Amino acid sequence: MTRFIICSLALAFFTISAAAQTKPDAAPARANSLVSGAWAVQFQVENDFTLEPFNGTMISLKRHLTSRSALRVGVGLDLSATDESEYVSNSMADTLVTSRASDGDVENQAVRLDLLYVRYPNPEATVNWYWGAGPTMRYQHNEGEGTSPNSDGRTWTSHSESESWGLGVLGCVGAEWFAGRSVSLHAEYFVTLQYTRFDSDQRDHTTGNELNPSRSSESHREREGVVFDGANVLLGLSLYF
Repeated sequence: MTRFIICSLALAFFTISAAAQTKPDAAPARANSLVSGAWAVQFQVENDFTLEPFNGTMISLKRHLTSRSALRVGVGLDLSATDESEYVSNSMADTLVTSRASDGDVENQAVRLDLLYVRYPNPEATVNWYWGAGPTMRYQHNEGEGTSPNSDGRTWTSHSESESWGLGVLGCVGAEWFAGRSVSLHAEYFVTLQYTRFDSDQRDHTTGNELNPSRSSESHREREGVVFDGANVLLGLSLYF
C-alpha cells in the first residue's frame, strides 16, 4: 500500500510538471539521455527507499534504439542447493527413550526473462511519458530427497520433484523524470498475462520389519491456467551510461 501511494504521488508530480511545461514562459526542455545508443541499468525503490533489482529480476537493462524507442531486458536467475540435517532425542528421568537423525537435500533452479519494447512519444519533454509491451517467460525446477528413521526402527525415505513454467505478455505505462542527464526517476503501472503450468511428483517409501511390512506411495499433481496480474506499481531509478 505504501509503495502504491508513493508511486501515485510520483505520477501526479510528473503530470503537473508535464502540464506546466506547456505554458508560454516554460523553461527549456531538460537535458536527458534519451538518445540513440544510450544504455541504462535500472533499480527498484522500495518502501524504505532502499534499492532492489527492478521488478524482481536479477538485472534490468535498457538500450535506446532511437530517442523515441528502446528495448528493456530483465533477467532473473536463482540457483540454490541446501543440505539439511536434524537430530532429535527424547529423554525421561535422565534416560534416553528415543533418538533419531534425519537428512535432506533440496535443489532449486529458476530462470526468468522479460523483454519489452518501450516507446517515448515526446523525448524532448521535461517529464517523459512512455509505454511498453513484450513477451515474458518463467521456468522453475525443484528437487528434494529426505531420509528419516521412525521410532519403531524402520526408515522413511522421500523424493519429490516439481516443475513450473509460464509464458505470456507484459505491458507498462509510466513517466520518467531526469534529475540530471544520467540519472532519472520513473514510476509505472505494470501488468502481466500468462499461461502457467505446474507438475509435481512425490514418492515415499518406508522399510519393513518383523511386525510391519514395507510401504510405498506415489502421487502426481498438475495444474494449469491463465493468470492476469494487474496490481503492480513500480518506482524505479535508472542510471544511464
